[in-house]
Amino acid sequence: MMVIEIKLVYSVKEVIILNKALFLDRDGVINNNKKPVNKPKDFQLYEGVKEALSKAQKN
Repeated sequence: MMVIEIKLVYSVKEVIILNKALFLDRDGVINNNKKPVNKPKDFQLYEGVKEALSKAQKN
């Protein structure tokens, strides 16, 4: 039997970065929900959402 020991060493900053998450609900939160979205062309983001998502991705 062979025993392999693996040590994972992360700084506190790295652990915090690895645990970031953003949860979104599209139906009326980030998009216009006046009618059901059955096709990608029917999906309409609210103004400013694209920029906010881009900013969140960078942080």
